[in-house]
Amino acid sequence: MTSSFAVFEILIIIGISQGLVTSVLLLTSKENQQRKKILGITILVFCIANCRVLLHSSGLWNDPSFRYFPVGMELFLPPLVYLYVLSLTKTQFAFKKYYCWHFVPGLFYAVYDISLYLLTIGEESMQAKRLIANQLYFDESNLIEDYLIFVLTIVYVAIGYQKVIAYFSWLKQFKQYKAFPIYRWLKSLIFWSTILG
Repeated sequence: MTSSFAVFEILIIIGISQGLVTSVLLLTSKENQQRKKILGITILVFCIANCRVLLHSSGLWNDPSFRYFPVGMELFLPPLVYLYVLSLTKTQFAFKKYYCWHFVPGLFYAVYDISLYLLTIGEESMQAKRLIANQLYFDESNLIEDYLIFVLTIVYVAIGYQKVIAYFSWLKQFKQYKAFPIYRWLKSLIFWSTILG
Protein backbone atom coordinates (compact mmCIF):
# COMPACT_ATOMS: atom_id res chain seq x y z
CA MET A 1 0.00 0.00 0.00
CA THR A 2 1.45 3.34 -1.03
CA SER A 3 0.70 6.32 1.10
CA SER A 4 1.19 9.98 0.36
CA PHE A 5 1.11 12.51 3.14
CA ALA A 6 -0.94 15.70 3.07
CA VAL A 7 0.21 18.99 4.63
CA PHE A 8 -1.46 18.04 7.94
CA GLU A 9 0.47 14.77 8.17
CA ILE A 10 3.74 16.48 7.21
CA LEU A 11 3.22 19.02 10.00
CA ILE A 12 2.57 16.18 12.48
CA ILE A 13 5.72 14.37 11.30
CA ILE A 14 7.76 17.58 11.73
CA GLY A 15 6.28 18.10 15.21
CA ILE A 16 6.98 14.50 16.21
CA SER A 17 10.56 14.79 14.90
CA GLN A 18 11.17 18.00 16.85
CA GLY A 19 9.64 16.43 19.95
CA LEU A 20 11.85 13.35 19.66
CA VAL A 21 15.01 15.47 19.31
CA THR A 22 13.99 17.65 22.28
CA SER A 23 13.15 14.57 24.34
CA VAL A 24 16.52 12.95 23.63
CA LEU A 25 18.34 16.18 24.51
CA LEU A 26 16.45 16.50 27.80
CA LEU A 27 16.91 12.84 28.74
CA THR A 28 20.64 12.83 27.94
CA SER A 29 21.36 16.20 29.54
CA LYS A 30 24.42 16.16 31.78
CA GLU A 31 22.54 18.16 34.39
CA ASN A 32 20.81 15.45 36.36
CA GLN A 33 17.65 17.38 37.13
CA GLN A 34 14.57 15.24 37.60
CA ARG A 35 12.34 17.93 36.13
CA LYS A 36 14.25 17.72 32.82
CA LYS A 37 13.92 13.94 32.79
CA ILE A 38 10.18 14.14 33.51
CA LEU A 39 9.73 16.76 30.78
CA GLY A 40 11.74 14.61 28.36
CA ILE A 41 9.58 11.55 29.07
CA THR A 42 6.41 13.66 28.79
CA ILE A 43 7.43 14.98 25.37
CA LEU A 44 8.37 11.46 24.23
CA VAL A 45 4.97 10.07 25.31
CA PHE A 46 3.23 13.01 23.60
CA CYS A 47 5.11 12.21 20.37
CA ILE A 48 4.07 8.55 20.56
CA ALA A 49 0.46 9.56 21.23
CA ASN A 50 0.55 11.81 18.14
CA CYS A 51 1.51 8.79 16.04
CA ARG A 52 -2.09 7.62 16.54
CA VAL A 53 -3.34 10.81 14.88
CA LEU A 54 -0.87 10.22 12.05
CA LEU A 55 -2.00 6.61 11.58
CA HIS A 56 -5.66 7.61 11.33
CA SER A 57 -5.32 10.79 9.27
CA SER A 58 -2.94 9.26 6.72
CA GLY A 59 -5.03 6.11 6.29
CA LEU A 60 -2.24 3.83 7.53
CA TRP A 61 -4.70 2.46 10.10
CA ASN A 62 -6.41 0.70 7.17
CA ASP A 63 -3.17 -1.07 6.25
CA PRO A 64 -3.16 -4.54 7.87
CA SER A 65 0.42 -4.17 9.14
CA PHE A 66 -0.43 -0.95 11.01
CA ARG A 67 -3.87 -1.97 12.27
CA TYR A 68 -3.96 -1.93 16.10
CA PHE A 69 -0.39 -0.59 16.25
CA PRO A 70 0.13 0.20 19.98
CA VAL A 71 0.58 3.97 20.13
CA GLY A 72 -2.18 4.85 22.61
CA MET A 73 -0.19 6.58 25.36
CA GLU A 74 -2.62 9.37 26.24
CA LEU A 75 -3.36 8.01 29.72
CA PHE A 76 0.27 8.61 30.71
CA LEU A 77 0.12 12.33 29.86
CA PRO A 78 -2.05 13.74 32.72
CA PRO A 79 0.06 12.20 35.52
CA LEU A 80 3.31 13.08 33.73
CA VAL A 81 2.30 16.74 33.38
CA TYR A 82 1.22 16.74 37.03
CA LEU A 83 4.58 15.30 38.15
CA TYR A 84 6.34 17.89 36.03
CA VAL A 85 4.33 20.65 37.75
CA LEU A 86 5.27 19.10 41.12
CA SER A 87 8.94 19.09 40.13
CA LEU A 88 8.73 22.80 39.34
CA THR A 89 6.74 23.90 42.38
CA LYS A 90 8.00 21.63 45.17
CA THR A 91 11.31 22.42 46.81
CA GLN A 92 13.78 19.57 46.59
CA PHE A 93 11.42 17.44 44.54
CA ALA A 94 12.39 13.76 44.40
CA PHE A 95 10.55 11.01 42.56
CA LYS A 96 8.99 8.69 45.13
CA LYS A 97 7.97 5.07 44.53
CA TYR A 98 4.33 5.79 45.31
CA TYR A 99 4.17 8.15 42.29
CA CYS A 100 4.22 4.98 40.18
CA TRP A 101 0.58 4.39 41.15
CA HIS A 102 -0.38 7.35 38.97
CA PHE A 103 0.68 5.35 35.92
CA VAL A 104 -1.34 2.16 36.57
CA PRO A 105 -4.24 3.05 34.19
CA GLY A 106 -1.81 3.98 31.40
CA LEU A 107 0.23 0.85 31.98
CA PHE A 108 -2.88 -1.33 31.92
CA TYR A 109 -3.96 0.07 28.55
CA ALA A 110 -0.42 -0.05 27.15
CA VAL A 111 -0.20 -3.78 27.99
CA TYR A 112 -3.67 -4.31 26.50
CA ASP A 113 -2.74 -2.47 23.26
CA ILE A 114 0.58 -4.30 22.89
CA SER A 115 -1.09 -7.67 23.55
CA LEU A 116 -3.81 -6.98 20.98
CA TYR A 117 -1.23 -5.95 18.40
CA LEU A 118 0.88 -9.06 19.02
CA LEU A 119 -2.21 -11.30 18.76
CA THR A 120 -3.27 -9.74 15.45
CA ILE A 121 0.10 -9.20 13.78
CA GLY A 122 0.15 -12.70 12.25
CA GLU A 123 -3.25 -12.24 10.61
CA GLU A 124 -3.18 -10.90 7.06
CA SER A 125 -6.84 -10.07 6.55
CA MET A 126 -8.52 -7.14 8.22
CA GLN A 127 -11.53 -9.33 8.94
CA ALA A 128 -9.45 -11.79 10.99
CA LYS A 129 -7.81 -8.91 12.88
CA ARG A 130 -11.21 -7.37 13.55
CA LEU A 131 -12.55 -10.69 14.83
CA ILE A 132 -9.74 -10.97 17.38
CA ALA A 133 -10.22 -7.33 18.39
CA ASN A 134 -13.96 -7.91 18.89
CA GLN A 135 -13.26 -10.94 21.07
CA LEU A 136 -11.05 -8.70 23.24
CA TYR A 137 -13.70 -5.92 23.38
CA PHE A 138 -11.51 -3.42 21.54
CA ASP A 139 -14.24 -0.85 20.80
CA GLU A 140 -15.63 -0.95 24.33
CA SER A 141 -12.13 -0.72 25.77
CA ASN A 142 -11.35 2.32 23.61
CA LEU A 143 -14.53 4.03 24.76
CA ILE A 144 -13.64 3.44 28.43
CA GLU A 145 -10.10 4.67 27.74
CA ASP A 146 -11.46 7.88 26.16
CA TYR A 147 -13.62 8.55 29.22
CA LEU A 148 -10.67 7.83 31.52
CA ILE A 149 -8.46 10.25 29.58
CA PHE A 150 -11.11 12.94 29.93
CA VAL A 151 -11.70 12.35 33.66
CA LEU A 152 -8.00 12.02 34.53
CA THR A 153 -7.15 15.16 32.58
CA ILE A 154 -9.73 17.14 34.58
CA VAL A 155 -8.52 15.64 37.88
CA TYR A 156 -4.82 16.22 37.21
CA VAL A 157 -5.33 19.72 35.81
CA ALA A 158 -7.37 20.58 38.94
CA ILE A 159 -4.80 19.26 41.43
CA GLY A 160 -1.93 20.66 39.35
CA TYR A 161 -3.69 24.02 39.30
CA GLN A 162 -3.92 23.95 43.11
CA LYS A 163 -0.16 23.36 43.32
CA VAL A 164 0.50 26.22 40.91
CA ILE A 165 -1.80 28.60 42.83
CA ALA A 166 -0.04 27.72 46.10
CA TYR A 167 3.31 28.31 44.39
CA PHE A 168 2.13 31.65 42.99
CA SER A 169 1.03 32.81 46.44
CA TRP A 170 4.54 31.96 47.67
CA LEU A 171 6.05 33.85 44.72
CA LYS A 172 4.11 37.00 45.60
CA GLN A 173 6.69 37.83 48.26
CA PHE A 174 8.91 38.98 45.37
CA LYS A 175 8.05 42.33 43.77
CA GLN A 176 8.63 41.37 40.14
CA TYR A 177 7.28 37.80 40.41
CA LYS A 178 5.14 38.14 37.25
CA ALA A 179 8.29 38.72 35.25
CA PHE A 180 9.86 35.45 36.45
CA PRO A 181 10.16 32.87 33.65
CA ILE A 182 8.82 30.15 35.98
CA TYR A 183 5.63 32.18 36.55
CA ARG A 184 4.97 32.59 32.82
CA TRP A 185 5.96 28.98 32.09
CA LEU A 186 3.58 27.53 34.71
CA LYS A 187 0.71 29.69 33.46
CA SER A 188 1.33 28.48 29.92
CA LEU A 189 1.67 24.88 31.05
CA ILE A 190 -1.69 24.88 32.84
CA PHE A 191 -3.38 26.65 29.92
CA TRP A 192 -2.05 24.24 27.27
CA SER A 193 -2.66 21.16 29.42
CA THR A 194 -6.29 22.20 29.71
CA ILE A 195 -6.60 22.87 25.98
CA LEU A 196 -4.90 19.60 24.99
CA GLY A 197 -6.99 17.67 27.49
